Order: sequence, then structure tokens, then C-alpha cells
Amino acid sequence: MNRRWEIDALRGLMLVLMAVTHLPTRLSDPLGQLFGFVTAAEGIVLLSAYMAARVYAGIAQKQGINAMHQAFWRRALKLYGCHALKLLFLFTVVVSVELRIDQLAVKNLASFYLAQPLTALLAELALVYEPPLLDILPMYILFMLASPWVLAHAMHHGWRGLLATSIGLWVLAQTGAPSEAYAMITTWAWIAVPYGETGSFVTLCWQFLWMLGLWMGAGSALANASTNAPNPLQVAASLAAMPKTSGRLSSFPCSGPWC
Repeated sequence: MNRRWEIDALRGLMLVLMAVTHLPTRLSDPLGQLFGFVTAAEGIVLLSAYMAARVYAGIAQKQGINAMHQAFWRRALKLYGCHALKLLFLFTVVVSVELRIDQLAVKNLASFYLAQPLTALLAELALVYEPPLLDILPMYILFMLASPWVLAHAMHHGWRGLLATSIGLWVLAQTGAPSEAYAMITTWAWIAVPYGETGSFVTLCWQFLWMLGLWMGAGSALANASTNAPNPLQVAASLAAMPKTSGRLSSFPCSGPWC
């Protein structure tokens, strides 16, 4: 499938917005939720899933399911390499700076690592421990690893059951089930990482956005559908992207304090 330059450009813009909003400047607040109900993080997750399904479902259609699996795994391995380099930078350069200056914001980036370095390193490599500001890439890697199985199932059995399951998991996450399940797992697992150190993204919530992106991208690739979204979806997207009139709104995939 040919790449969509406008979608790639929008993803790039959202990466820039994510970087700017996490810097301590006057631009952080006005650019933090520029698209109404939609934050840059939500946008990049949805669009990345759309492009992944559009590209890799096209591979499955032309070369077979096995080729799609291998393409996904190669991409996930490359992303994991970036993740490992990011860890190397954090645990060397950032920690070195942290030990020389007295800045709370810097110390918080690797506070758990400083307290339990071996556990933190192993848990980070296992995509469990996710330091602040560095937690979206591990979730992205997990989604990439799961996506070939999702797309293969959808190509044979359709999307209805997958989307229903995804919605059910999102609803379940609103009850606080992820933290309770994690507490039960850590009672016997070797990874003793506090739930607060597993990142700010609740995977059971954000998988719903990723699943929507896969569904739309696969439909575009497999059915050779028009690239224009259906009118109801255009209306919903326009309403979601309208500028807010007051206050900051909770992000959709993990709304309010429930997640």
C-alpha cells in the first residue's frame, strides 16, 4: 500500500506537540490539548494503528499471513532496539546528571531505578517498569506484537467479536480492575515494581483506540475502500476536535480518575 503523506505529516505534528507540552514553557498549556477532546498522544496512537493495519494488512493480502507476522515482528524488534537505546541514555546520561544536581523533576525520571537498579533494569527490558515521559513506546511495542494476531483473526472471522471484546476491556478498566489484577500478580511474580511505576498509560484503555485504528486501516487496505471517512465518522471527528470552551478535558481512552 502507498503511504499517506498527510497522515504521516499529522503524526509528525503530534510528536512535536507531545514534546512541546512536556517541556516547562508557556506553550505547554495552550498546546496540551489543541484538538478539543483529542490529545496528541491519542491521535498518534489511533493514526499509528491505522497506518500499521493499512501497510501490514496489504502485505497479508499480497504475500500471506506469515509474511505479515514477520513484518510486524521486524518492526517491533526495531522499536525494541530504540527502547533499549532510550534506556541506555536514561540510566547513564540522565542518572549521571541526576546525581550531580538537585532538581526534583530530573530525579523523578529515574527515582525507582536509583532505589532498585537491578529490578528496574530487568523490569524495563520486560516492558513492565516505565519511567515518566518514556512510557508510550513500551505500550506501542506491545500493541505491535499483538496486532498480527488481531489482523489475522479479523481477516478470517471479522471484526465484530474483536471490537466487542475491546469495548468490554475498556469498560473493565474504568472499574480499577487493572491495578487490582496487577496487585494480585505481583504477590507471586518476581518483578516487584509498584503499580505507579508502570507508566501513565493504562493499556486496557488505550487498546481500544489502537483497535479502532486497526479496524479502519485494515478496511482501507483489504477492501480497497475510499480513503475518505464515512460522513457520520467525519461529523464525530469534527465535534471531537472542536476547541474547548473552558478547562482541560480528560483524555478519552482513560477518562477521569478511574484509570
